[in-house]
Amino acid sequence: VSGSGIAARGAGAIDLAGNRVDGLQIRAHLRDPALFGANVVLEQARLEGTLDGPFRDSTFSHEARIGRITAGTISAQGILQRGTARWDGTRLALPLRASVARITSGNALFDPRLVNGGMAGNFSWQGNALTAPELALRFQGLEGRLAFATDLATGLTRLTGPVRAQGLPFANV
Repeated sequence: VSGSGIAARGAGAIDLAGNRVDGLQIRAHLRDPALFGANVVLEQARLEGTLDGPFRDSTFSHEARIGRITAGTISAQGILQRGTARWDGTRLALPLRASVARITSGNALFDPRLVNGGMAGNFSWQGNALTAPELALRFQGLEGRLAFATDLATGLTRLTGPVRAQGLPFANV
């Protein structure tokens, strides 16, 4: 399957009469970085995995790599995610356990610390809502408990929550 936004290849069994997939191996990459809206841009996004189960209760064991994701003024680079997502017919649930090479926020105090870290939490995608109500970020001397929400219809993205930093240098203090 190839379109202006995504190109994908697959091999495996799709049973339309039985409403299920059996070991469908998928390789895909994003052709349009702004497919999910102008405010959320994914560059060099690739996905490999295996889709299995009934259409309304399927799992997708996967590995996803994103060269860069940008949401507003925040950018994350070198993202690797491995796990198993679940589709229940209306909602995609994705347990997130990802490594991140670098995050750039524009804040000179924090950006040097946002290198070689990780993210954990649970993303969900239902309708136009992409959310992660409890997203944990961990980097050297820096951690955050954040909530992420994007309305794909409007392109509005919110990122809220506390961040704890240790050993930050403050000039003239």
